[in-house]
Amino acid sequence: MEEPPSPPWGSLPVERYLVTKWDHTSPLSPNDQRKQLISAFLQDPSNAPSPLDTNVPVSSDFVRDILAPWRPQKLRRIAQRYSDGNMISDFILLRTCYRDNNADDAKLRDWLDEDTGEGFSISADDEWWLVLDDAALFAFDDGEDEDEDSWKQVYDVLPELASLGAQPVPVDLDYVREMATMHNSEPEQEDYEFWIQENAASGKWLLVLDQYAFETDELGLVFRDARGNVVRWSRIKADMLGDLFIRWSRGMLPETNYWLDGDVGEDYETNGRIMRELLPKVMADA
Repeated sequence: MEEPPSPPWGSLPVERYLVTKWDHTSPLSPNDQRKQLISAFLQDPSNAPSPLDTNVPVSSDFVRDILAPWRPQKLRRIAQRYSDGNMISDFILLRTCYRDNNADDAKLRDWLDEDTGEGFSISADDEWWLVLDDAALFAFDDGEDEDEDSWKQVYDVLPELASLGAQPVPVDLDYVREMATMHNSEPEQEDYEFWIQENAASGKWLLVLDQYAFETDELGLVFRDARGNVVRWSRIKADMLGDLFIRWSRGMLPETNYWLDGDVGEDYETNGRIMRELLPKVMADA
């Protein structure tokens, strides 16, 4: 499939947000102000532009100085594909490790071509937007440390990856109470936390291909919420992706080791930013 033409400047939601919120008198550098605004755009649901506002006038100077240096047209085309909300895959692959050898390239090709059964299947026509593989854009893992959060830098250049065109979806408090009670007649706080996490993990699963993945064949598996925040982080063999999808489709994800053994994201820990907000609401009427 041939990539679509590049979208007009100012037509993408985050671009519209930058145009309308940009402070030309700010002492911050353009890069720092852009990061600050993108963070606000991602975390505050009220910042999501109306889908009716399909275009915002943008000056040629703003395009030249702020938007064009930020990311290439290739990435803007991917951003447009994510922004339309029409996702046909439950997995997105992000490669963060680029070493000077051909072995990693071959291994990635093997993973993409491997028949894992139902669920994990990316056609050659869709690789351009489902497989984020570009050393100039995504080389976040230099192999010098074991920071499993380094992949989050992708949101700085592709914030659309966080929400994928979806409007923010709050946690269903009634569902959380129902599930917690169903599995424990007298649920405790940890039971509510578990089901808050399960219900929040509604974003598309992100597979992180870092150095550890290339060395062990265990891909990073990130369960994210509707705003791209990490709910749980785990590892999975490439040939088990089909199994994961089947279990998820049958409502069995909370019973899998991929979920149970996963590390809870900082925001969803007991004292995390999101858990502190949601837990009292869930337990108030429990």
